[in-house]
Amino acid sequence: SDNAVMATLTYTYQGQRIHYMMKDECISISGRKDKRNQRMVFKVENDNLVNDHVQIKYDRTDNEFYLCAFGETKLNQRSLELSKGGDVKWCKLANNSSIFMNDEIKVVFTKSK
Repeated sequence: SDNAVMATLTYTYQGQRIHYMMKDECISISGRKDKRNQRMVFKVENDNLVNDHVQIKYDRTDNEFYLCAFGETKLNQRSLELSKGGDVKWCKLANNSSIFMNDEIKVVFTKSK
């Protein structure tokens, strides 16, 4: 269905666990400064993230998730090569991965069953 949750992204803010349900094949993680209020934009409570700091896409064909980063990001402790403009560097996103942005905010990615 259109509203099926493909994955959940979770982070902690002021002691609260905040969950975002991924319902679109391509989503972005942005900070508070992002003015967009669309379902596919996951805004975290942080002022230092750039718009589309991280993008996550689901590829139906191979049933895999991929991630690219436009701002400083570590995926499971490994620094990612940054994407710029049309030069997008996608890398495979495994279940239960941790996405650590700007060395200050960690989001955990969990695939739906």
